[in-house]
Amino acid sequence: MTSPIFPEPPAAIAPTPLSEVDAKVERLASRKAAWLDVGIPQRIDYLRRALAGVAATAEKWVEG
Repeated sequence: MTSPIFPEPPAAIAPTPLSEVDAKVERLASRKAAWLDVGIPQRIDYLRRALAGVAATAEKWVEG
C-alpha cells in the first residue's frame, strides 16, 4: 500500500512585530469609551457584517 500524497504546507506568515501589536491595542483601547455610544441596532449590524465576512473567507482559511 502506498502512502497518501499530502500537499505542501503553506508558507509561514512572518510574525507581527510587538510594536505593531502594541499600537493596535492602544488604538483599540483609546476608542473603548466611544463604543458605549454605539446603539444596540448598530452593534448588531457590525456583528452581522463581521460574521458575513468570516463566512465568506472561512473556506479559504481552512484550505490554507
